[in-house]
Amino acid sequence: MQCNRCGKCCKHAYFDLHIIDGDPQGLLPWLTYHGCEVLKSGKKFMLKTLIPCVNWEIKDGIGNCNIYENRPQMCKDHWCKEAECIKPT
Repeated sequence: MQCNRCGKCCKHAYFDLHIIDGDPQGLLPWLTYHGCEVLKSGKKFMLKTLIPCVNWEIKDGIGNCNIYENRPQMCKDHWCKEAECIKPT
């Protein structure tokens, strides 16, 4: 997939979240109260945090990665999953 440099993956950090047998400890509301967003894709949960990349900036209304040509391999390999996820109900 070609990166369109939208910056969605640079504005937030995503982590796999393993929820087993529902949510007996009330973890999902706790994460929400602490500024995280829980996303669901099928049976898989992801945690979206408000941690932006230090190399992402907006100049003249256009987002830009300051190290795009030399970005880490994990950024090159990243598949934007935000479009595949929906908020759990």
